[in-house]
Amino acid sequence: MQDDFTKEGVKKYATTRYKKADQRYVHRREDTILRSYMKRASVYPGLILDIPCGYGRFIPLLHEYGSGVIGSDQSLSMVGHMLKQHPCSPRKLWGVVGDAVRGMPFRTEAFTGVVSIRLFQHLHTRSERETALEEFARLTQHFVILSYYRRNALHTAQRRLRRWLKPTQTTINMVTHSEFLEEIHNAGLECLSEKAVLKGMHAHHIALLHKLEV
Repeated sequence: MQDDFTKEGVKKYATTRYKKADQRYVHRREDTILRSYMKRASVYPGLILDIPCGYGRFIPLLHEYGSGVIGSDQSLSMVGHMLKQHPCSPRKLWGVVGDAVRGMPFRTEAFTGVVSIRLFQHLHTRSERETALEEFARLTQHFVILSYYRRNALHTAQRRLRRWLKPTQTTINMVTHSEFLEEIHNAGLECLSEKAVLKGMHAHHIALLHKLEV
């Protein structure tokens, strides 16, 4: 598992990622949607898995609705920064290096809910996506809050233009709504609600998923 971030790199990323006005607006929209879903889905008290936790952007929000949070990321530097920035009692916040596609080191139904923001669009094959979804379904007792990029012609054109103006190695995967519904169903999940972060302008959607009874 490769860690692409150094401690200084994470610190810089955390202070610059949502600094611009448009980025701050996107963060507020994500925060609002996530908060509404947590209010609807949370079974308190409960343990929440935040994967990928990044530098801990949503840790304070998740602490409002769970008795404890485990933040997990592929990057040890990210996990370390998250723990340092959000000091809590040992019973309230933990950090674990992990990868949903490779499997997480937790027992089945260890969590009340799983939150995964800005991971799904980086999984480029159906096999990877369904493996991650199956792992989320295994880990949760009740709900999954998951963001994904729903295929959007305007956003696709914008990304092509930006890549032409400023080449980058970062690639984003978009799926149709029907593909998304089929993949979550195959993993034992159903969609209760879905909201666009920037309706019509951006592909980013956040969905509230419920674990199906076996």
